[in-house]
Amino acid sequence: ILLSSAVFFCMRSCEYTKTSQKEQKTRTIRVKDITFRLNGRILPHDHPRINEATTVTILFGLQKCEILDEPVTQYRTEDPELCPVRGWTKVIQRIRSYPGFKDDWPVYTYYDGKNFSDLSSSEILQDIRRIVDIMGPDVLGFTSADVGTHSNRGGGAMMMYLAKTPIVTIMMIGRWHSSAFLIYIEKQCLQFSQGVSQAMLKYNTFYNVPVKPWTSTDSEAHSRSANTFLSQYLQQ
Repeated sequence: ILLSSAVFFCMRSCEYTKTSQKEQKTRTIRVKDITFRLNGRILPHDHPRINEATTVTILFGLQKCEILDEPVTQYRTEDPELCPVRGWTKVIQRIRSYPGFKDDWPVYTYYDGKNFSDLSSSEILQDIRRIVDIMGPDVLGFTSADVGTHSNRGGGAMMMYLAKTPIVTIMMIGRWHSSAFLIYIEKQCLQFSQGVSQAMLKYNTFYNVPVKPWTSTDSEAHSRSANTFLSQYLQQ
């Protein structure tokens, strides 16, 4: 549940699991960083209608891009299993049921009935690779050796891209503040260019409105100018 809930926010593994890093710049999400709303009205974590919340907002602390306390909101889905609202509701309810609960506990806190432990990034990696092995390369086009904990972040970006989500929305939900997020858009994905060839036929010919009467001299000069610009651009 923690893994599938994190994908809707393109989370880094260090934001929802315990990593082996002694010092990490990114703050892990805590229980108190998660807010549920029902049609705009905030629902306390112990509210009896928490499962009916329409949105979940996560407050991300200090991040690698130096941004502090950045809230991101996602709406509930109609899918019975893959839903950011229901997923995070279950995470919160699980942690709140533990003895001695405090709202500043990180979301990777786990209690087996006797002892407390942390859900680690290595455990998440095992889960990701196990799922990939079950689905197989015929379905996915890659094997478990090709994935890592960051695959969840990249997978969320790719899911939004294939759903025709505007680029600026992908950047805001994934908290990318530069074009660096484009490395997560896998062009070899079979569905990447789906519909593009058909859409190209909509305007398969087009007319360029001339600015002034066109001459052969203009044509040669324009060609040289374009080639010079392209050469300079490539050098840069």
